[in-house]
Amino acid sequence: MTETLLEVDDLVVAYPRKGLRAGATEILHRVSLAIEPGRTMGLVGESGSGKTTLGRAILGLAPVTGGSIRFQGRDIAHASRRERIALARDLQVVFQDPYTSLNPSMEIGRILAEPLENQRIGAAESRARVRELLDRVGLPSDAISRQPREFSGGQHQRVAIAR
Repeated sequence: MTETLLEVDDLVVAYPRKGLRAGATEILHRVSLAIEPGRTMGLVGESGSGKTTLGRAILGLAPVTGGSIRFQGRDIAHASRRERIALARDLQVVFQDPYTSLNPSMEIGRILAEPLENQRIGAAESRARVRELLDRVGLPSDAISRQPREFSGGQHQRVAIAR
């Protein structure tokens, strides 16, 4: 039996309502999914169907009011700030429009090194890791010193994946 990497079970997300109709507006209603290691899942739905809310809940950015979210078997639905910081090494977002998430004034090497340095990884190790990441996503080694505007849309996606 394969261990589940990410499991969402009966997830409910609700936002409080204000004013005369106080209470909560339920955005996600008992959503369940499971992703095994090495597998990819596509989430498709019309605008307003809750795709972004689901992602935000998994990342701890939307209020989970019911159900559970487990990452590598560990419940993360109500993880503390400290636990979320530790999770950030393994659980991250690739934005739909990665260009807007890349600082246009920074070189790609610096963009990729920044999260490594935030995790207290030294400069020499960060540089080596950035080169390895560029290679893994199929970008040339000179990408390290180029600006985001010098890349195509597909290359922006690869930079986002490397990050």
